[in-house]
Amino acid sequence: MGPRHKFATTSNRARGAAPDAMLEDLELEVLELLELLGLKIDRDCFLSELRCIARREIEEMMPSLASGSGPVVPLRWKLSTAAAVDTEQCEWAVTRFQDYLRIRTVHPTPDYLPVTKFLIQQAQSLSLDSKILEFAPSKPIVLMTWTGTDPELASVMFNSHTDVVPVELSKWKHPPFAAHMDDEGNIFARGSQDMKSVGMQYLEAVRNLMDAGFVPLRSVHFSYVPDEEVGGADGAEAFVESHEFEELDVAVVVDEGMASMDDSYRVFNREKILWSFVIKAVGSPGHGSRLFEGMAVDNLREALNRVAAFRERQLNVLKAGEVAEGDVVSINNVFLKAGTPTPTVGLRSWLTFLLTFCFGVRQVIAKLVAIAKQAEAGFDMRLPPEVDADALEKLITEEWAPASHNLSVHFVSKQQVRDENGKPLITSIEDSNPWWVLLKNAITQSGGKLHIPETRTGASDCRFSRRKGIPAFGFSPMSNTPNLMHAHDEFLNVEEYLKGIKVYEEIIKAFSGPHDADGHLDTSRSFCEKLRPVSCRNKEIIKAFSGPHDRRKLVDTTRSFREKLRPVSCRNLSGFLPMKSIFTS
Repeated sequence: MGPRHKFATTSNRARGAAPDAMLEDLELEVLELLELLGLKIDRDCFLSELRCIARREIEEMMPSLASGSGPVVPLRWKLSTAAAVDTEQCEWAVTRFQDYLRIRTVHPTPDYLPVTKFLIQQAQSLSLDSKILEFAPSKPIVLMTWTGTDPELASVMFNSHTDVVPVELSKWKHPPFAAHMDDEGNIFARGSQDMKSVGMQYLEAVRNLMDAGFVPLRSVHFSYVPDEEVGGADGAEAFVESHEFEELDVAVVVDEGMASMDDSYRVFNREKILWSFVIKAVGSPGHGSRLFEGMAVDNLREALNRVAAFRERQLNVLKAGEVAEGDVVSINNVFLKAGTPTPTVGLRSWLTFLLTFCFGVRQVIAKLVAIAKQAEAGFDMRLPPEVDADALEKLITEEWAPASHNLSVHFVSKQQVRDENGKPLITSIEDSNPWWVLLKNAITQSGGKLHIPETRTGASDCRFSRRKGIPAFGFSPMSNTPNLMHAHDEFLNVEEYLKGIKVYEEIIKAFSGPHDADGHLDTSRSFCEKLRPVSCRNKEIIKAFSGPHDRRKLVDTTRSFREKLRPVSCRNLSGFLPMKSIFTS
């Protein structure tokens, strides 16, 4: 049996696809030149990069081909999971995905201008409203909106980040930004799993729904944010805290998940909370020839032993299979610092030593025999959302690093563990949460299977929405796929990518309504109103509608004018007691 996925050059020419002939001729010329020069290279990797560069040049020379007649380099494959889908439409979807992957938004210096232009072009091709928001210089957020027929209803948001983590080129079998697809249909690229696949699946799902004539009842927003990989402070966090986000009246958020090794999809309704801190010890300095107590490293060793004992208890619980990894407190010692390191053996080290010996040997000796007066240890700690944060902080400051032992703690990062209503940062997966019911039903409707909801061990942008009390689900439709987020040779199979588009079609349809509590079509507004959260801008309306009023349904005139008009801010509404019952979900 031959390969399932390959370039169909012959059929392309039959369709008059001139770019393929141009690329093929260019490849032959370049290969002949390399052979003439006697250069030995990885032929497949080189051709992949060459096609990537040449394709862009050809598109600029022949823009009509990029916008009208079909993909520049069409692909042929057997669609075992989507045989009824138009092949050319799938080819276009894969081509757009590869184009997105080729945009280098890699840290530590991501360039967000090209990806912003690309996303705006995608929004325009779908006639979606779009805008660019910027809460930090050169870090734009692209916001697209599919306006619903009843925009007064609370909206839904699908978020994704545009940045990707760094790569080690020597560890990749294919160039990480060429979006090379092998004979098995695996597309290799940084961001193929984390999370450019999801960002494009949103838009391909919208494209298919529009073609099918679907019109959403509630508005659907698609946000593309920067800087998730470095904490999200200038991206999703700034956006969620902004007035622009509040005006969207978002009821639920969908963001990234992880790949699954089996045929089910993983979903995350919560995630661990990051605390990172440094324990600092001080002690008596002195000469290395002496033997005395109270050294800084001795004090730090005591703290390390107490932390290690706690870590061992958590590890034993995990090994016993009593809980999942996301349900224990993880803590790891990420650095140690004390004294002056001894020079390592090597040419540079010896040269440095010789130069130092010639010009300052006494300084070196002084450092090697000096006992450090302070020592430090850094820790990365991840907390399950239900943890008693106050008790844990007390454990750190009073037992692990007591001041009486010349120890102190400095928190580098201390993420909040409760939302603005004082509740744990957990999205309910009970059937009383209609969004969870809709998500489950939508995935089933698409033909997918859902794994038991999990706690995400790493951070995602979901946490910023949950802090606002907004339910958020981490979900990436990638089954039968090894989890290669941040790893070498990150890839996603083309069939999994296309399956994921169909999954998001069902989710967008379900979330944008109208549906009843069982996920069936509901033409009434009752269920839609149930899904609408009480946003800050609606609290004054609730206050007015719930009383006090007189018998003619008018404002009670016995109240003083000041009392009638006294505004109640969102933060003061907690003291308000309505006369009529209010049902919210």
